[in-house]
Amino acid sequence: MIGAACTCGSDPGQCNRFAACNRGDCVMEEREINMGSGWKMTIRMDVDKYGKQFIEIAKVRKEMKIGRFKLNPRYARKLGEELIRIGDELEKGGGLEEDAGESGED
Repeated sequence: MIGAACTCGSDPGQCNRFAACNRGDCVMEEREINMGSGWKMTIRMDVDKYGKQFIEIAKVRKEMKIGRFKLNPRYARKLGEELIRIGDELEKGGGLEEDAGESGED
């Protein structure tokens, strides 16, 4: 799990959607990354209809999910480390600006 707190106040491992919380409205906290021009990237834990956990990474605009990717939680660390490596390479090559892609307007 990505360490988010459940909205019902349970520990992440005790949430209804992942273990045995008695509340039916438990949802893991969604994280957002503002990408500028009204676009956001959201990251949250979810469970599919077969009871398997996954991490959903979605591109959102005006509260509508435009694109989604479901990631097996066992690969989350590997993906994060690879993204950091790519960011470092772009930064060294001068191809990455601190505010790239963000206009500051919403």
